[in-house]
Amino acid sequence: MGTLRFLIGTVLFVLCLNLTAQTNWDWGNDDAQAKKKWESFNQALVNRDWQGSKGALDWLLVNAPKLNEELYDKGQLVYRLLSLKATNDKLKDDYRKKVDELSILKSDYFGDDQNFFVVNESVVAPDGSNDSEEFEVSSDDETSSSVEEPNTSTESEVSQEIVSAETEEETAEDIEVKLGMIDLTVQIEDDNSVHITAEEEASFVGGSEAFGKFLRKNLKYPKEAVKNKVKGKVYVSFIVEKDGALSDIKILKGLGHGCDQETLRVIKASPKWKPAANKGINVRQQMTIPILFSMK
Repeated sequence: MGTLRFLIGTVLFVLCLNLTAQTNWDWGNDDAQAKKKWESFNQALVNRDWQGSKGALDWLLVNAPKLNEELYDKGQLVYRLLSLKATNDKLKDDYRKKVDELSILKSDYFGDDQNFFVVNESVVAPDGSNDSEEFEVSSDDETSSSVEEPNTSTESEVSQEIVSAETEEETAEDIEVKLGMIDLTVQIEDDNSVHITAEEEASFVGGSEAFGKFLRKNLKYPKEAVKNKVKGKVYVSFIVEKDGALSDIKILKGLGHGCDQETLRVIKASPKWKPAANKGINVRQQMTIPILFSMK
């Protein structure tokens, strides 16, 4: 197991932010205080004071939760680094849970509204319209393991092996910070990075519409969930590898009653995605997808 080397680079942040860029930011009810906290938070990052940045970060998450996506990207970075420096397993686990929580919140506040609503008889479009595609719940006692892949111009391969990111031993050694730039990236010696953001985001081949069709064709509303009238969101996280295969697939927040297992079954059988890229070079990217199970 190689020693992990952490490099923070790619997403540019500047303390003197362009006023035009801030016009769409939601500073909450106390914009003056929020701006002070935002400046304090970024200054702590420049100073590499991860623990010191936490106070301003937590204040912003409570009082200006819809400020911007950057808050959640940087917040995940802070808690990742804190988890690596944690002095005990409980604290490390708490920090890792915070990373997952921020990933979920970012998806809720700033996602592309790509919640694929699965119901027992049909799939409801995200805008609530009635022109949804028909969807039949499997009448079998056990959900079929077969998955229908979308038709694409190139042959898609199903990822057979789910590789866990936890196989690498994480350490907090050799943390490097390029001042003026933050990459929200965890990078190991062989340049096998896991990016939270990228210049070209990873995407399902054919885009969100094609991914929605893939889910509608393959997700089956679990009978146990239907019987107990269980509904809500399942948040699934995974890494899109450089070749487009999916790895480290896990449920960040689930519903139980078969919904989590069904989500994992379909995502694990997904065809390869278009990988993320920085400056034309493919990179690994972590994704969080919310899937809403709902019934009429």
